[in-house]
Amino acid sequence: PFTSGRVRVGGCDVTGPQTALGIVFQSPVLLEWRNVLDNVLVQLELRGMDPALYRERALKLLADVGLTGFTDRRPRELSGGMRQRVAIVRALIHDPPLLMMDEPFGALDALTREQMRIDLEKLWLAQRHTLIFITHGIAEAVALADRVVVMTPRPGRIEKVIPIDLPRPRDKAVVTSPRFTDYCDEITECFMR
Repeated sequence: PFTSGRVRVGGCDVTGPQTALGIVFQSPVLLEWRNVLDNVLVQLELRGMDPALYRERALKLLADVGLTGFTDRRPRELSGGMRQRVAIVRALIHDPPLLMMDEPFGALDALTREQMRIDLEKLWLAQRHTLIFITHGIAEAVALADRVVVMTPRPGRIEKVIPIDLPRPRDKAVVTSPRFTDYCDEITECFMR
């Protein structure tokens, strides 16, 4: 139970579990006995929706994240980054207005992590749904966010909200710019107090 304040989603107070969202965890949580396409479509089965109606959307989203030709592969045949892309597509398949991601790139190497950031930004630019992205990476937060919410250690409280005014897409010129560095420095300062 909360001690004060309120949480609103889509203009309504949250009073119980929410289903109009997609969630991507730190671990992809794929079903080993299902192939890539079936792992994406399981989201619809669990929601009582007809997966056949979403097959083309699933194939397009998989192509958007570079997984064309992998639809029949099992999770054990994929790299960590590929598995996480499947998890992202599964979270997006039903076109949720809210996507929540809990350190989804944490276990990935630096190159895969950056490619995933670029892919996620492209998906977001195409759909423009609300995305809540939890990360411990300051540069990753600045590269992805329109607004960075800096939290304190336990108990977690909002320390500062920093609007990020950088152009999109956040290509190399943006992420190497002095303004990008200034935002990273401002966030770092929150932890140096």
